[in-house]
Amino acid sequence: MPPLINMLDAKTSLSKLVHELETGEATEFIITRNGRPAARLVPLAPPVRDRSRRIGVARGRFKVPQSIDAGNDEVQQLFVRGLCASAALAPNISARAARRWRRGGMGARC
Repeated sequence: MPPLINMLDAKTSLSKLVHELETGEATEFIITRNGRPAARLVPLAPPVRDRSRRIGVARGRFKVPQSIDAGNDEVQQLFVRGLCASAALAPNISARAARRWRRGGMGARC
């Protein structure tokens, strides 16, 4: 039979009781009020792991190229010439934004 613990003792030593349940020292406690069982303190069941989303599930379904950046000149130039070259490579930004970029006003220090 699991140990009986009165309500006051359970309130004062709840963290100790939970620790005993977590470590496996105890399997359950019966909390009593006025000498009568009122509640049962038991550990939660371990979480069920979702095996459908684990690493390696797609192994063999696609092929990773040897060089991911081989066909992307802009990304390759960013790595080769640095971040300051990105203002010249971005044709869609305004002239004002490009000037701010070159001056270092947008986070880049050239």
